[in-house]
Amino acid sequence: MKVLLLPGLDGTGTLFSGLIKALPKQWTTETICLSKLPGDSYLAQAQSIAKSYLNEKTYIIAESYSGRVAYELSLLAPEKILGITFIASFISSPSLLSKAAQLAPISLIDCPSLTKITLNFFGFNGKGSDILIDSTYNALLNTNRGKLKQRLHNIASISKPSQNLEIPAVYIRPDRDRLVSKKAAIDISAIYINLNVIDIPGGHFIAQAHPNKVARIIMNFAEGLLLP
Repeated sequence: MKVLLLPGLDGTGTLFSGLIKALPKQWTTETICLSKLPGDSYLAQAQSIAKSYLNEKTYIIAESYSGRVAYELSLLAPEKILGITFIASFISSPSLLSKAAQLAPISLIDCPSLTKITLNFFGFNGKGSDILIDSTYNALLNTNRGKLKQRLHNIASISKPSQNLEIPAVYIRPDRDRLVSKKAAIDISAIYINLNVIDIPGGHFIAQAHPNKVARIIMNFAEGLLLP
């Protein structure tokens, strides 16, 4: 089975390493680097992915920011999408905090101590290990600053979609997500009429903190779709 992984705000895809290791070895995984895609909008990114990567039936894993990319892909090429896993994701405004995030200067990333404290508080609920916090910080540090600023703008100006979709999907919702509100899953369930929502303990960076748990949910759901 071909699996396409769409990353969160950092856009690098490097934070999927633990999750990929936990997925079945026989699955063919491909990780998208958002910063390397032409175009800056959700739609433009989805168009680029559809053209270059959706050449066969594909299972989509969309984390955080990329939920809306997965939605746009669902409209562009529904016949190519086997199913979708949304991880702490959103297709509409994720929270009030997201409106203000675009106003923060990107140069704050160059202050390691402040950025790591912020990542730990909002991403790991203050319980992140040094390894997890450092890897998340390094992903932000290595991303294209201009593209990152544009992604923050995209989140702040995101519109609420309305077209219903029948593509099978599962939403993995951390029960203590400080970045994405519970309303985000409700909005997705209003669009993806076959959506299953699964709550697991943890903060926003759930795929990084608990890759094995997340992988098991993905495997159980995806393998169910492959049954005759």
